[in-house]
Amino acid sequence: MKIIPIFVDREKLLEEHRFWTVVLDGEHEDEFAKAIGNFKNPYYLENYFEENKALLETAFWRRISPEVIIDFILDEVEQLEILLIDAENGKFAAEGIFQRLFSNPLYRLSIPFVVKGKSQQRPPIIRLYGVELEEGQIVITGGGIKLTRTYQQSSGLTEEVEKAKMVVDYLKRHQILVLNEEE
Repeated sequence: MKIIPIFVDREKLLEEHRFWTVVLDGEHEDEFAKAIGNFKNPYYLENYFEENKALLETAFWRRISPEVIIDFILDEVEQLEILLIDAENGKFAAEGIFQRLFSNPLYRLSIPFVVKGKSQQRPPIIRLYGVELEEGQIVITGGGIKLTRTYQQSSGLTEEVEKAKMVVDYLKRHQILVLNEEE
């Protein structure tokens, strides 16, 4: 597993980067790029909704066509990218995007911990998952579409949360609490 900064700024020291991502063993593309690429790809989104028609049959989503939801997602990913860039540059607090996924008191004491990120659009449809370290650094481990009340009910999100937990285990095993030039 390789951990890399999302936004490359040659003026910043490596430890000043706020947002990071992972390249999993055997992969060529980082998990942040994969998630954002999927969110921006109308063909991926059309296939997702074709394969998950049942998620659109709830009382809330039934009133909205898949085409309109795709437009919402395309707008939302653009807004989320702007928020991330602003947070990376200190113009917006990352806490406005990311929050702890688990509210169990045992998780509150441990660092690193799993976080979920979402835009300020209402209702937010896309999710980013990651791991928060000390100093507020966040390693984004992936993302997906959430059309249900809980992540466990949405296709693919349980796998994204498990991937974030795997990264937590990796970071703990290697005693990584802050990312810097030696990682």
